[in-house]
Amino acid sequence: REGGDKTTAKATFIETYDYCVAKKLPKRAVDAVHHVALVVPPEEQPAWAMKGIAEAEKLKDDGWLAVLWNNLGATYEDLKKPEKALDAYLKARDYHHKGTNDQRKLAADWAVAHAQRLCGKHEEARIGLEKALAWAAKRHAAEPSKETLEWVGWCKKDLGESIAALGDKPKGLALLKEARAA
Repeated sequence: REGGDKTTAKATFIETYDYCVAKKLPKRAVDAVHHVALVVPPEEQPAWAMKGIAEAEKLKDDGWLAVLWNNLGATYEDLKKPEKALDAYLKARDYHHKGTNDQRKLAADWAVAHAQRLCGKHEEARIGLEKALAWAAKRHAAEPSKETLEWVGWCKKDLGESIAALGDKPKGLALLKEARAA
């Protein structure tokens, strides 16, 4: 995969997945199917993601479920299916919030609000994005870095888009400019 040969990578990961399922190696099966979903064309990714989710559900592995649902949300977003993306991001957020990683929780909250914006649910998105932005700004103030500032920028970008869509174009534009700077 890293060498760019997706055809061989796909065949290898599918073979690995089939082997792991046959040999009852569920954790490795989840990992293998996750890699299949990364190399197949976008229209094939949801089916592979659902196989991985099914395997992770058998294990009750919240970490893998968070990752797999999040990746499925991104796939649906790429496929221009925002309602399905939102559903997947909501499931991912539930699993991320069971964990202890604040960065993943923040990213999950942003992803849900981002998908709400893509669905045209601008008021819901605004509410979620304001909360995510406050959290991102607090994290950046406590630990200034490019990484924490980037999340301030992502939150401001989507918040600016939602606020502009709600009718306050000057405020939305100001947030978009701040987002670009971040």
